[in-house]
Amino acid sequence: MSQFENHPASWNTLAAVMEESFGVQGTTQILNENDHEILQERHHDHARQKALRWLSHEDQTSLIYSADDSNGNSRNSQSENDNNINNSTKILTEVQHEHHLLQRYALATIYFATSGTSESSSSWTSCAASPSNTPCESDTSRYLSPSTHLQWEGINGNKDKVVTWLDLSSRNLTSNYFLPMEVTLLAPWLQLLWLSENPYLEAGNNLPEWMGDFGNLISLSMYRTGLAGPLPDSLYELSKLTSLRLYKNRFSGRLLEEIGDKLSNLKWLWIHENEFTGVVPSSIGNLVQLEGLTLHGNRFNVLSVDNAVNEEESDEGEGAQENLKGNVLPREVCALRKKKLVHLWGDCEDGSLEWIENGDSGGSESKSEMKGYYKVL
Repeated sequence: MSQFENHPASWNTLAAVMEESFGVQGTTQILNENDHEILQERHHDHARQKALRWLSHEDQTSLIYSADDSNGNSRNSQSENDNNINNSTKILTEVQHEHHLLQRYALATIYFATSGTSESSSSWTSCAASPSNTPCESDTSRYLSPSTHLQWEGINGNKDKVVTWLDLSSRNLTSNYFLPMEVTLLAPWLQLLWLSENPYLEAGNNLPEWMGDFGNLISLSMYRTGLAGPLPDSLYELSKLTSLRLYKNRFSGRLLEEIGDKLSNLKWLWIHENEFTGVVPSSIGNLVQLEGLTLHGNRFNVLSVDNAVNEEESDEGEGAQENLKGNVLPREVCALRKKKLVHLWGDCEDGSLEWIENGDSGGSESKSEMKGYYKVL
């Protein structure tokens, strides 16, 4: 994988993961507790082994590509007349073939890691590999079918035959450890990743840091899943995002000020009905492209109509937000209503807010780290 220029940093870790999973002679490492990412990925070993077995023994398209012979003439690694190959599969160049193999392997690993085919009720509910199990518009749209993976349901690609959209919403994805790291094999090209409406998709204590490798991602949708814990810092590096939908999960912790400083292209930020705490970052007011914003149903520190709520005190109380009425949003956020923000689920009705510090911060701390409260102006 390292031959690809500007490959994501996680690919180096993934190479070690695969060596560990497949027991490559002379490369298997003795892991310690600091190799957290590799240890975490062991939960997906069975899936990647099944994916590799499928790719090498069952996938009929894995050998189809064209290359130049010594005379510069194109030759095929498999006859175009092979009746076992779906007609929709096109002959690929050698470079496209490399991408083709990596992406089919990645998609197959995701499929097996999320119980794509299972004897239990945890199997996928649409377009699984087995026609007898799940409905699908056509057999060519099924996962692991011999057609090009760009025809599988929920997948779109570009003229270079690489995956740019991956929509796995409402499939009954089942995993306690999110998606396998192989999904990063799609990272250089992926623009849309939708995993919503999968209540049995979990990620242990938190999402992996390699989420930050999806630098070309425009739309990330993971609402109504089993995901929980704080957002990884790397998520704030996805500067091309225009849509981030994480609502109705159990995400927790503070939102960083970077949300407004680095995600400047956001048009839709829907994060309601989670367990976020702390202060709503005033930097959200920098998101001048925002058209929709939902923050309700979290545990953010707020200011009641009658009382200024100290940040430290409200962190300790159960049901802090539910018992308070009045302003939730900083004045910088409320001011977005004068720009493009037309869908706002939050309380600005009592006026704007101003941050009041409890003591001198020395100018070195962000507002999300200072002790203080918002006051109605």
